[in-house]
Amino acid sequence: MSFEGTVKFFSSKGYGFIVQDSDKSEIFVHSKEVIGNPLQAQDRVRYDTGVDESTNRSVAVRVQGGTGNPNKGFGEILFRIRSNFK
Repeated sequence: MSFEGTVKFFSSKGYGFIVQDSDKSEIFVHSKEVIGNPLQAQDRVRYDTGVDESTNRSVAVRVQGGTGNPNKGFGEILFRIRSNFK
């Protein structure tokens, strides 16, 4: 069953929270569960839920609807690598 919500925030470190439409509670999301473009604040997303085995808490999985730039992270990595070799 799919759910819908709005991204509250999404860190450049690869995690964030979604405010669920169903009950306005927040659910954790990790970048490894994002399909397509990266998430950013205020994105409307569709997702399924799973359970994090280490914390036994609900997490968002198979998250779709991100509008972030898919190349931004790679560009930042290249910039840092090039800066270190000058």
